[in-house]
Amino acid sequence: MKEIFIDVKLTNYADIEDAERGFIKKEDVRSVSIKGKLDTGSAVLVIPEWIAEKLGLRKIKEIMVEYANGSKEIRPLMSIVEVEINGRIAHTTPVIGSNDKILINGHIIEDMDFIIETIDGKVKTRHPDVDLPVAIID
Repeated sequence: MKEIFIDVKLTNYADIEDAERGFIKKEDVRSVSIKGKLDTGSAVLVIPEWIAEKLGLRKIKEIMVEYANGSKEIRPLMSIVEVEINGRIAHTTPVIGSNDKILINGHIIEDMDFIIETIDGKVKTRHPDVDLPVAIID
């Protein structure tokens, strides 16, 4: 599969909550819009340290990550971010990567009820007849 990059907006979820409670102004909510690489093999959202700093995320704990090449490393797991792609939203705790890449994991795409067209690399709604994500429950 070719590399697919998609536009993503990342927002500090604690800021969103603080703005809703009136603790900060809505315009003070920290966010960043950037292109990220879709990585369906990744189990977590991976962001560079500079984005975590810009968003004001805090470290929750450290976790062990295993890379595709089999190597392992301890990396920081950060506080919740809101992830927005094509107007749909998901929430997750990102890991700080060891480089400057943003890797958008497949779980986020699934939570938003998107599919990726591998031929043209476009993000499309799995259920175009519904304007909301559809959760499959067994």
